[in-house]
Amino acid sequence: MNSPTRKPASALSIPDREGLARAFAHLNQVGYDRTARFPLFASRFWNLDLERRAHLRFRHSASNIDEVAVPRWYQRSLPWELKRLFTALTLGLGGAVDGKFDPESLAGLRSGSSTWRVTSRFSRYIVSSPLDVIDSSMVYFGDDTLFLMDTARRLLQGVANSESDRKLRVLDLCCGGGGVGLALPPFLGELHGVDINPLAVAVAQVSAAAQGLENYHYAVTDAQQAFQQSYDLVVGNPPTFPPELAVGPKLYATGTQTSFLDLLSSILERLTSHGRACLTLFAVAQGPDKGAIDPMRASIKDLVGKARAYSYTVRRQFPVGDGRWLRHVALELGAAKEVAGEQFSFPAATSFQLPGLEWRRRN
Repeated sequence: MNSPTRKPASALSIPDREGLARAFAHLNQVGYDRTARFPLFASRFWNLDLERRAHLRFRHSASNIDEVAVPRWYQRSLPWELKRLFTALTLGLGGAVDGKFDPESLAGLRSGSSTWRVTSRFSRYIVSSPLDVIDSSMVYFGDDTLFLMDTARRLLQGVANSESDRKLRVLDLCCGGGGVGLALPPFLGELHGVDINPLAVAVAQVSAAAQGLENYHYAVTDAQQAFQQSYDLVVGNPPTFPPELAVGPKLYATGTQTSFLDLLSSILERLTSHGRACLTLFAVAQGPDKGAIDPMRASIKDLVGKARAYSYTVRRQFPVGDGRWLRHVALELGAAKEVAGEQFSFPAATSFQLPGLEWRRRN
């Protein structure tokens, strides 16, 4: 089979609110939310603990947030027609939309010969670019988003418990298609999402509006320009992939350690005393061990250490040559009332690629 023709994101027409609302209503009607239990990509990265956690969440009908799983374990529970729709809409792998599914109700997802992908998580729908679109403007939904969705829900609940009598302000940095904010349960207050990708911002705004989230507002702006007021929750996946490692296909937006620390300074300045934050980032360490020199961690410790309690969690790491290891990190800031200091967590084993998952790849 020949590879599909790639087209620029600018060639797409953005779904309109009414069309998306009809599509989402039909997906609700046919039980598409059941696919929230499935792995989004199966897994590029796997270990037994993550697999066990994913399977436990599956048994409790919870959303899969770890991008792990052997697909056949999960798909046995789904009717054939719904499995086919999941393959077409979430994975973007084609397949007919027929049977009990109404193509006209889903017409709002189509843009010419392409179909916007739709993923169900936490009873909401997230829209991302068709797979035949690939350029710097594509609206991407990956494992960082999955992790931040679950973490943001937990942190928001913590803030809401301590501030139950007032409206909250949430900031979704580098929001992309809005997946993190869309995962949040209903709350009293407003969400502001920012991104420098106009297409992603437009998709996030129309997706939120189509789901009745009138308190969600999005803007095309640099992350540093977002701090015009204080916030009770800040979440995001800012660009931190080291530019010197960005060779070949552009998988991640690049960013320097200095730019990240400037952003973190703004968050510390604008985060309310009871506020919390979570960011994902990349850091380069001089070795694979827990005690390896990690300049990013050291700089964060100098900046945050006496201001707030925080956790620096290495989710996984990979060798990148010359004895260096690329760490994928989750940085979480606690409320100001918590005892300041670092909680450092390190993976028990190095993550690796799980083979044999050709089912999710286009030929």
